[in-house]
Amino acid sequence: MASVARAGVRARAAVRAVPGHDGDVLCAVAGGADLAVAPREPVRPRLRDGSTLTARRLLISGAAPRTAHTALTRAVREAGDR
Repeated sequence: MASVARAGVRARAAVRAVPGHDGDVLCAVAGGADLAVAPREPVRPRLRDGSTLTARRLLISGAAPRTAHTALTRAVREAGDR
């Protein structure tokens, strides 16, 4: 991962492309996204219908956004040390 940041996107539960934001994929579980995760290289999540999207940034939701942000940020830092 290249970075992890707080996000404030709201939408229905889904995994889909974000209109107007090329390369952003929304992974909403509870009606919105709390975190934005930018992988070093684009990833290709598979959708329910079997198709895929190219994601340069993943917008995800978490039950405990601060805890998730802290854990993901730590993982990014540790991966950078390798």
